[in-house]
Amino acid sequence: MSARGHGLRDSCDNESKHGASELIRDGEEGYVLERHEVGELAEKVRISLSADKKATMGGRAAIKADGFTVAKHFAALLGLYQEIMDLK
Repeated sequence: MSARGHGLRDSCDNESKHGASELIRDGEEGYVLERHEVGELAEKVRISLSADKKATMGGRAAIKADGFTVAKHFAALLGLYQEIMDLK
């Protein structure tokens, strides 16, 4: 998310357990890569060096990152806690 917040593309492997592969639309905001596929990584780096691709993907990444703020996270978390408290 920190890369997205600065208008940069994300990349992650498709076996990631931290959720990034679920947030990145491959080829839209960044790339989801096969793990240990160095050739694929090299190709995606080559493609993403184009100024047009950087601007397009970086812009999409920044827009998507706007939905993941600390304030929104805490609001959702507090809402969840309130739901749990209401069940008691």
